[in-house]
Amino acid sequence: FDNGTLARKYITELWGKGNLALIDELVDDKIKLSDPIMQKTEGKAAVKAHLEKMGQELTESSITIDEIAVAGDVVVVREKWSGVHKGDFFGVPAAGKRVTCDAVDWLRFKDGKVVENYSYFDLYDVFRQLGAAPSPEQLKSAKPEAAAKTARA
Repeated sequence: FDNGTLARKYITELWGKGNLALIDELVDDKIKLSDPIMQKTEGKAAVKAHLEKMGQELTESSITIDEIAVAGDVVVVREKWSGVHKGDFFGVPAAGKRVTCDAVDWLRFKDGKVVENYSYFDLYDVFRQLGAAPSPEQLKSAKPEAAAKTARA
């Protein structure tokens, strides 16, 4: 198996385009997935449910790969995700705005399928682009007690 090629397909086609027809080909039944949204979950069914939900909340999505590093059964992918906010996203009503996000995925393959996926992306930046989080400038100028109050709200 060429893990770099499989990683590219997994990231751009499955996660970027939401092509669920590839899930059986690329995802192990007992996959372990961790990301800022799902936290830690296991199983192909959970990954499929997450992809379906994402497809309703964030449409017209795509992922551009900036870099891939392959070391045996481990592949690290640095990418930029983009999508349009078309559905409720953690309580933020659809805004119709295109958002982008830098991300890194650490993948482990076994027998040509992803068995582990640790995804790291800047969820704060996504919320900031949707107007649901203060900008870095607003955070810098905020009084400490006001910032703590906003964080608890």
